[in-house]
Amino acid sequence: MKFIEETRRRLVDRTIDGTTHQVSEPYSVRVPVLPKDMDAIALKAVVAMVLGLTAVVVVWSTVSIGALLGGGVGFAVAGLFDVSWGVVLLLEYLARFDPGNGSSPAGWAGSWWPSRWAPCSGRA
Repeated sequence: MKFIEETRRRLVDRTIDGTTHQVSEPYSVRVPVLPKDMDAIALKAVVAMVLGLTAVVVVWSTVSIGALLGGGVGFAVAGLFDVSWGVVLLLEYLARFDPGNGSSPAGWAGSWWPSRWAPCSGRA
């Protein structure tokens, strides 16, 4: 177990010329150090990898779509497409706990499906 020295202050009585006063006095305490949270470290690593891969995919798709559209204005259109995709991702993230967006994991896409047509309803 690892410890760290921590300096704290406490009030002690001091008597000078018959008058007692409380003064602040520093003292050292050994405090145990918490272990590293490996789950949090792993989660940060996964988030960093996903963000890195997403950046690579956005650049790659922008270049590919821009080349398919003939370059120049095609790259601008491809960039606009990727930015709009990113905006949709952020809006879906912000609305993930909104009770009005449907109970389906598919979000709005799953909310239009009538329940009588649901494939798992047991009806033929």
